[in-house]
Amino acid sequence: MGILALSYRDLPYFLKSCFLYCGVFPEDREIKASKLIRMWVAEGFVQARGEETVEEDVGEDYLEELIHRSMIQVVKRKWDGRVKSCRMHDLLRDLAISKAKDSKFFEVRGNIFAYPFYPRRLIAHDSQNISQHLSNCHRLRSLICSIHIPQVNFWSCLRSAKLLTVLDLTLIVDPGLKIPEMKLPKEIGEFIHLKYFRFLGPRRTRFPWSIGRLINLETLDLRGNFEIDIPFSIWKLHQLRHLYLGAYPILRMPIRDQRCFSSHLGIDKMTNLQTLYVGRHGWVVRRDLPKLTQLRKLCIYGQIMRSNISYELIFPSNLVELKLNYCHLKQDPMLTLGKLPNLRALKLIKFAYIGRKITCSSGAFSRLEFLRLNGLPNLKDLIVEESALPSLKTLQIYHCYEMENLLHQLQKLKSLQQVKLENMNDSLIEEIKNTKGEEFDKIRLITSIHQQQGTHDIVIIGRHLQV
Repeated sequence: MGILALSYRDLPYFLKSCFLYCGVFPEDREIKASKLIRMWVAEGFVQARGEETVEEDVGEDYLEELIHRSMIQVVKRKWDGRVKSCRMHDLLRDLAISKAKDSKFFEVRGNIFAYPFYPRRLIAHDSQNISQHLSNCHRLRSLICSIHIPQVNFWSCLRSAKLLTVLDLTLIVDPGLKIPEMKLPKEIGEFIHLKYFRFLGPRRTRFPWSIGRLINLETLDLRGNFEIDIPFSIWKLHQLRHLYLGAYPILRMPIRDQRCFSSHLGIDKMTNLQTLYVGRHGWVVRRDLPKLTQLRKLCIYGQIMRSNISYELIFPSNLVELKLNYCHLKQDPMLTLGKLPNLRALKLIKFAYIGRKITCSSGAFSRLEFLRLNGLPNLKDLIVEESALPSLKTLQIYHCYEMENLLHQLQKLKSLQQVKLENMNDSLIEEIKNTKGEEFDKIRLITSIHQQQGTHDIVIIGRHLQV
């Protein structure tokens, strides 16, 4: 521990709090980098460097510095090399918890609470009796907890934490207990200093109108909830940077009128949004969406077109990453998506497109580096025209069983560095393996194939594809 303590002592002051905060996660937990950085930002550990940078970008630099100093371990990286997830070594986590206790930075508690109990940050994983200990937590800034329900008076006891800025709450339903719907209380609206709110609850959860009072909220993460009811007062949260409404929830607006979309309560006022994950609801196609000039990442689950609305009106030009799932698009989306000038990653997943041909037009996708096609069962042809996809480095095609004639299209992608194919047409795999020629040899060197035959997996990588 002595050497590790020296490594901690050598950290710059602005990294010490970030390092200690990693100790709030359970042992051996894989930590999502985006979640960690947004919690750092909410806590005020990260400061933007001038007007041209955003705090999240600085937070990524902090994380890379901790990795460089071997204080944090990388688990996965994204398509562009940025950290996707990380982990803390057990010994370093012990060090973080020890230093945090010494400095009263945070408290980690189970089911036994000691007095006096006035923490600034409280982590209580799988706690069954936390409510009775929250009434005096007036100094509390962060609460990360998993609690069993019903939990008596949890919200009313938490009301004393007026300065709460981070709330990461998971509600665990005890086996045998049937809760058809969870209604969150209006007291949520009293935490006006809240900047980060993640909630995971039972099958169906209804949010109160008072959520619109959380005017300082920067991250609202509701992923993983099956069905959620959210009032349109959510559009009052103009400081939101990251809004995750989940993959499969049904977003229900209690009052349905045009004010949801075009008035002062509309999404066009959320001009700070950088990330938007949204489920099956028509408001995402409204023409206000391109007004979100800070939006970098957009993920849509479900049908996005109920009428003939052009794609230009759906997707803002500043997008860097776009992911479409279960959209059931009938028209080739590439004709318009290829015009997005800043798009660097595109993922069409599980019935996002139900047509038979995708065409990347001449000059299209000038900056696209990553393309994934996954679960498009009708897709037969991928056409790459002259000078299309000039920057593409990674192509992943999974579960597109009808696809044919791919090899000759790959020849046109001069910047391609990696091709991954999984569970594809056998004839296409044979064509890639057996077609002779120097140009095809180069493609085979960067191609990996994963085919499942019955209960067996067959993996072929690079040089093993050589004729």
